[in-house]
Amino acid sequence: MRFSPLSFLCASFLGLLLPASSSRGNDVFYWTSASGQWVINEANPTSVPIVWASEPGGTIDSRWVNGASAVIEASNPAITLAPNDRSISVDRLTIAGSMTLVGGSVNTRFLTITGGGSGNLIFAMTSSDTAANGSRLIFAGTSAWNGTITLSADAGVAAKNRVLISAETAVDKATFLEINGTRLELSTPTTANSTLTVGQLKGTGGTLLFTTGTGFTKTLTLDQASDTVFAGTIEKSGAGTSALIKEGTGRLTLAGTDLIDKVSVNEGALWVDGTLTGAVTIGAGGALGGSGRVEGSVIFNDQGILHFRLGEVGNLSFADLKKGTDGHYLFDFEETGIMDELYVLSTALGQGFSAFDFQAINLADGVQGSFQIVGSELRFTTMAIPEGGTMGMMFLGSICAGSGWWRRRGRAH
Repeated sequence: MRFSPLSFLCASFLGLLLPASSSRGNDVFYWTSASGQWVINEANPTSVPIVWASEPGGTIDSRWVNGASAVIEASNPAITLAPNDRSISVDRLTIAGSMTLVGGSVNTRFLTITGGGSGNLIFAMTSSDTAANGSRLIFAGTSAWNGTITLSADAGVAAKNRVLISAETAVDKATFLEINGTRLELSTPTTANSTLTVGQLKGTGGTLLFTTGTGFTKTLTLDQASDTVFAGTIEKSGAGTSALIKEGTGRLTLAGTDLIDKVSVNEGALWVDGTLTGAVTIGAGGALGGSGRVEGSVIFNDQGILHFRLGEVGNLSFADLKKGTDGHYLFDFEETGIMDELYVLSTALGQGFSAFDFQAINLADGVQGSFQIVGSELRFTTMAIPEGGTMGMMFLGSICAGSGWWRRRGRAH
């Protein structure tokens, strides 16, 4: 093909006007070492150590280029982030197993994931109080993280060292959160409503923080099938509303002090063994229990389940019990109760309930009972099941169902 002088000049002129394309988003580097520093220094690139391989399983021959993707091939390496007050940006981060981000000086360390990734990423930074900004791991991905994000118990000062989820798209049901120390922030913009979904929450300590804006709601949906315990705290910054929604068949136990404005249990179970502020709504098929306290109202919807162990200390307490949708409200007594006893289930029953609305499931063998409402008290009186065979029991059950009596076998959540 031949080019005329005019076409060559035009091409040269356009080349001056149009920006050069960058392939950084398509570059991939491979980490193969047990430890080392992940460094970016735009001012003097030649000072960046050669610690990456340019091909899978290859020899170490490359420096990091900001905006590229990374594959961590080594088994659970300990990687120190940018000890030079510069921010590292990675498009997609793929971890073959686990990877730990470590560090121990006062320098600022930022790692932002802009594309997504997978694997078990452990945040164990330890920048001190004297650091200007501390260390941050930022999930801003256009696709969700597939794996576990773990915050170490020795991750330093929470006010300085933290993990931020700054985009709704950065997490989904495939993302598991384990908070054992420091702080994880739901830091999506506070000028609009936002909903983030994760597949699991657990941990021994640390803080989960909702950042909110006036007039807007930030919602975290826990769509988990497993049973977990989170013993840390849940907090809120800003004048907006924080909301937690429990989905999935698993049980989440909150064992710390949790400052949440609204909680909905739509599926599975929520156990409160610590303190929970705000109101809790029990949806159809959802279950609420525990030994702690809900400082707001518990709102009962049709077919919602409230766990209560008759005659035992340590049941969940709450400010009041309110009626939501019409229907039947279930008390799961967890195989407890003795004959001929009067139990007070709540001293703060709201308006609109009838004793006929309530049903008891999982009473102790040989025991049945009836609900009564006396003022603001909800009571349950037990008696022995009379002998008379199955047909007699079916007849009695049909009568009792219309008079506040009920007994049904079968475990619920």
